[in-house]
Order: sequence, then C-alpha cells, then structure tokens
Amino acid sequence: MGAGDCIDDLDRDMEWEQKECGGPEPPINQTIIVGTSIQKRMPCVTKATSDSVRMASAADIQPFTLSASIDLEPLVQLAFTNQDAVDPIFSESPLSSPPHSPLPPNFSDSSTSTPLPGPSSIAETTQAQSRSKQRSKELRKRKREAEKEDATAYEPPPPTKRRHIEPGIERCQVVQLDVSRFRASGNGFTGHHSRTGYQPGEYTLREMVGPNSRFKFNLLQWNGSFTLPIVDQTRRIWVICISNPRDKEWGAVTTRAADKLMKLRSRVAFTTKQKSGSRRGQLFTLNTGVVNGLGLKAPITRKQANKKSSAVVDELLADADFRRIAGHGSGAFRTWQENIWQSYAQNKKDLQAHDASLCWNYNNSIFAAAAFNFGPRVVSLDHVDFENRPDGFCAVTALCPSEGGYDYKTGGHLILWDLHLVVEFPPGTTILLPSAILRHSNVSIGANEHRMSFAQYSSGHLFRFVERGFRTEEDFFASLTPRDRKYEEERDGRRWKESLNNFATLDDVLNDRM
Repeated sequence: MGAGDCIDDLDRDMEWEQKECGGPEPPINQTIIVGTSIQKRMPCVTKATSDSVRMASAADIQPFTLSASIDLEPLVQLAFTNQDAVDPIFSESPLSSPPHSPLPPNFSDSSTSTPLPGPSSIAETTQAQSRSKQRSKELRKRKREAEKEDATAYEPPPPTKRRHIEPGIERCQVVQLDVSRFRASGNGFTGHHSRTGYQPGEYTLREMVGPNSRFKFNLLQWNGSFTLPIVDQTRRIWVICISNPRDKEWGAVTTRAADKLMKLRSRVAFTTKQKSGSRRGQLFTLNTGVVNGLGLKAPITRKQANKKSSAVVDELLADADFRRIAGHGSGAFRTWQENIWQSYAQNKKDLQAHDASLCWNYNNSIFAAAAFNFGPRVVSLDHVDFENRPDGFCAVTALCPSEGGYDYKTGGHLILWDLHLVVEFPPGTTILLPSAILRHSNVSIGANEHRMSFAQYSSGHLFRFVERGFRTEEDFFASLTPRDRKYEEERDGRRWKESLNNFATLDDVLNDRM
C-alpha cells in the first residue's frame, strides 16, 4: 500500500468494461444515429415507367465471358490504388484520414504470394497478443507501485479520498473536550513527561461501560467496514478509526501477520527488561526504526539487544503483509490529517538529506519507527507515549492469529480515558490517535485468548533536531545571542498551543477531498 499500497489498500476501484454493440441491420426507413448525426436509411430502387418494377427472371440472366486479350493485372493494381479515393466534398483532414490500403501482391509471380495462416499460426498469434497484454498490465502495475513507493510523494486520488471521507463524516462521533487539560513538554516538541494520574491494571468491558459499571464510559461500536472519526465540539478531529481496504484478501493479510508474530516469538531473545514489561504493560515488544532523544546527540537507527532479535526484526520488516499494513496506516494518515502529514514528510526528507545512513522501516510509510508487540496477550495499560510529538499521530493495528484469537465484542477495545469512550477494536483494523497526549489502553481479554498489535510512530525529538538546525538542544541555545535565546524560549512556550491549529477539522477534510 507503496504510498501507493495505502492507498491500494484504502482502495480497489472498479473498472468499467467496454462492450461492443451489435444487432441486426435496421429496417428500411428506420432512423440510424451515428455519433451526433441522424441519417435516413432509404431503399435504393431503379425508376421504372411502369407502375411496378419487373423482377428479372432466370431466363433474363446471360453469362458473361471475359476476353483472353484483356490483361487483368494492371486493372487490379489500379483498383487497389484508387479504392481509398474519396469525393473532395467529403474529404477529411490529412491528420484524421485513415491510411491507404496496401497494394496487393503481384499475381503474376506465385512465388511472392503470401499463404493464408493455418490454425496453428492463428493460435500462436492469439497467444502472443495475450502475453503482450499481460506484460502491458504488469508494466502498468509496476509503474503504479513505483509511484506509491515513496510515501513522501504519493497522494491518494480524489475519488479514493471521497470514498473514505464522505461516509466517515456522516457517522462521526462528537465528544465534549477541554483541550486546556492537555499538556506538552516545555519546548512543545514532545508530550508532558508525567508518570502519575493513570489508572493501574486491566479492566473488563463490564467495568468500563454500562449504568452499573465503575467508570460509566460510552461504548462506541465499530466493525471496521467504514471510517469513524471522533471529533470535539469544534469539529476538530482527534481519533480516526480507519475502514479496512476494499480487498477480500485483507483479512488474510492481517491474519498472516499475526501468525508470523506467533511463529517468530520463540526465536526472539527478549531481555529481562522486555520480559518484565513497562508502564504500557507486558507486551513483549521489539521497537525498530529511526529514533532520537534519551541522551542521543543525533537520530540513529535503533539496534536490537542481540543478534536473534535483530534477525527477527529484519524478517518482519521484509514481510510483504506488514509492509501493506504500514502503507495502509500512512495513507489514511494523509487522508485525514494532511497538514500534520506534510510536516512528517518534510521531516523525513530533511533527515534523509542530512544523514543517508539512517534506515527507515518502510518506503511506503511516513512514520519513522514501529513497534512489534508479540504478546501473545497484548493488553496495554493506561498511558501516554510522551516521547512522541503532541500534535502527531500513531497508527495502531490490532492483530489476531488464525488460532486462539480474541472476541472484539468482549475485549481488546481501545479505551480513550480523556474522551470517556470505549471503542471496539476488531482484528485487522487500524486506529490513528495522538498518543502523546490522549491517555489510552485496552479492555482486558480472556486468559486463553491471543491478541497482538503493530504500531507506527515518530519521536518528537526528530522534529526538534531538524528545527534546531540538526543540533542538540544545548548546542542550539549556546549558539544564540541573549536576544535570540529569549525569542526562541518564547516561541517554545507558544508551540503547543499554536500546534492545536494543525489538527484538521471536518471542514478541512471536506475542502481537501477534491
């Protein structure tokens, strides 16, 4: 889904078939429509002096004998030469006239005559034409894939956008939201680094929704067949539940991806820290891609703790199914958050130009990093991903293996604590959310159920690094005059509040769909 696979998987357009029209000849005096002209087909008869036309009888027909002195060859050649000649009154422009018919072979020389093709020759010609059409089709397909290969260049066509946007806007979920509650870091490039204020542990669906539940959140039912945006009272889009591609194979794609995680899990050499889990839960995660922060002086390609884990990540990054899933999330991101997506694209271009050694996960995805959550029982706890950009998005895809999956009606839901919503999260579907500021987790699943996930994200430190002129925070401010330093500090203080304008509204999406 190159930007193109997203955009393949946001879409399987129907092709119109051209059919030839046929039928019996129209009767005499019937009106015939040819293009935009109307003609009358009239009978052709010879005028007779009698009241009726006398039909010729067999006795009237006399045989005609051609004289042997007549040389036929020049006459035939002349006929072929003049057969395309037209009356000057009806002549056409040389640019639109049909080509003249070729001259016939020399009848006097039988050795130069062209034999009629036999059945085997016709069959070979038909097969060659079929192969030629197939090659042309494959070349066109490769061209489309090449155009979609670069995520920073590909844009979904307007019909594709309309097909996803219009049904989504009709079904959007509106929530009341006080954005002043959200906080970012001091410079506005990442979320607020707070480890308090979260609900500990897992919660069942019964504890989250219903009149007798503990939290009394609202349940949002969604099966993945349509896009469902969640907006606030100003029509600002905060969460997008993305519809699955119109592809019967999509379920098989995501199931194979889950089975791959199940299969490779035993080959991963998880560290003690990875086994013990984190504030997000015990997810058994391998992160990969371009990252920054945590004391780094510049972005790096994240390395694994050991060779076994590195080999597993390499195999997953080369997997065609995960590549399709990655492109799908990236394409949906652009469709619903064009302005923010563009800043991601520019950041990726700038980093690639600055350091060509950085290895990006997928060319068809705009995100810098990804997390493979092996589970096999992925239930995240209440948290925010504060290292990410506060006005950025991450794409989370729920995965269910072919055996021992989970029931999305009873568990695995996405809990949006700030929105007081519990959203059904079917296997194989993708949800986009600003994970650096929105608290989120999952509803608990059964003890014997299996659930994995695949998440794509970009660290806010990548944007800070580019904004600071490819320097660390310390080096950047050390290079400034006192006056410039004050200006930059004031700018940092405004960044998060101003970045709220980067979030698309429903009106923005409607205006951009054409």
